[in-house]
Amino acid sequence: MAHVLTITEQYRITADPKTCFDIFINLRPEEFLHTDALIAAVESSSVNGGGLFNQVGAMQTIRFTDRAVIEETLTELVPGRKMGYRGRGFTQPIVGWAEFADASFEFLSDRDSTIVVWNYAFTLRDGPFVSVKALVFEQLFLNVVYRRFMKKTLKNLAKIVTLRLTVGSARG
Repeated sequence: MAHVLTITEQYRITADPKTCFDIFINLRPEEFLHTDALIAAVESSSVNGGGLFNQVGAMQTIRFTDRAVIEETLTELVPGRKMGYRGRGFTQPIVGWAEFADASFEFLSDRDSTIVVWNYAFTLRDGPFVSVKALVFEQLFLNVVYRRFMKKTLKNLAKIVTLRLTVGSARG
């Protein structure tokens, strides 16, 4: 029986969903993913075949400074609203117990703002002690390390969107 562990975070950005999405979909992971003592920085990312990670079926490789490499495939794209992707190849401690993770960013309208909702569903590998691993994964990794990472990454995204809108309106 597969163990699927989920986590969701959200953040409000004062801009319309289409604008937020259009800025986000053109960012590379190293431009907005949070890094600190617990989360290694993105060293580089590349999209197979070049270009951007903005078409269903596109695959990107993300390399981290701790030598971890994650492969992501874009699985869903609703222009102006949502992108979904699957990550594989986790090698870091604890998160390496995951066979894959399905994730999505959704941009929801809320009056004069956008609520960005980031969902993750990690599917753990079956094997000995998987129930114990699931408990450790959820309590230590998801609820402590990853929740913090997600919150700070969404805050980074809000700063980038706000800055680009400010610079754009100053030029216009």
